[in-house]
Amino acid sequence: KTLLSHYINEDTESQEFKDFISLEVRFINERLSSIGKRLDDDILKIKINEALNLSQTILSTKRIKDEHLSAMLKYYELIEELKQWTVH
Repeated sequence: KTLLSHYINEDTESQEFKDFISLEVRFINERLSSIGKRLDDDILKIKINEALNLSQTILSTKRIKDEHLSAMLKYYELIEELKQWTVH
């Protein structure tokens, strides 16, 4: 919700918005890395590593596009789904 709120209410070209996106991508990366370390499934670990690599493209872009925000929302969903795999 916070991501969408910032997207709707802020200028997507502003440095503040880019800084917010940067913080969120770092949060996503930290969560995915943390979850990946607790998984036993090698295939899921590979997929998480690929997601981590793809999320880095958001950090390196000069202009945040709709596709980047869509990807971030999917990463949030992925994190929630992976939490179920790590809860024992």
